[in-house]
Amino acid sequence: MALTGKTGLLLGPLTTSWSMPASCSVHFVNCATCTEGYRGQHCVSNGGTGPVEDDMSCWPPPSVNQALLRKHPFQGLGFYSPGLACPTGYTTACTAEYGRRPQWDIQFALVPGETAVGCCPEYVDCHP
Repeated sequence: MALTGKTGLLLGPLTTSWSMPASCSVHFVNCATCTEGYRGQHCVSNGGTGPVEDDMSCWPPPSVNQALLRKHPFQGLGFYSPGLACPTGYTTACTAEYGRRPQWDIQFALVPGETAVGCCPEYVDCHP
């Protein structure tokens, strides 16, 4: 099942590993009583009290026009194809194939013949 119900934007090929900035490991919490945080985000207002959105420096560089990218948190920027590499320190931890139940909740519906991979830190499994 796809989480967004939207068609993903092709961000370009991802055939070599790349390194994320250290800031991508910071967990952002959306409220004072929240118990979960999200990495790869940054604040969009002064003082760090506003909403967060996807931090583009935490994604492999896309080869599409930056203006086409969504700027809202957790909407999914798109996908890389072919997507053959994970970030440095990450490994392919799970897969999703068209027509089969995925091992995790993918963001975009797959098309016939397509396979998606989930990259996780080494020694960590994918979780739904």
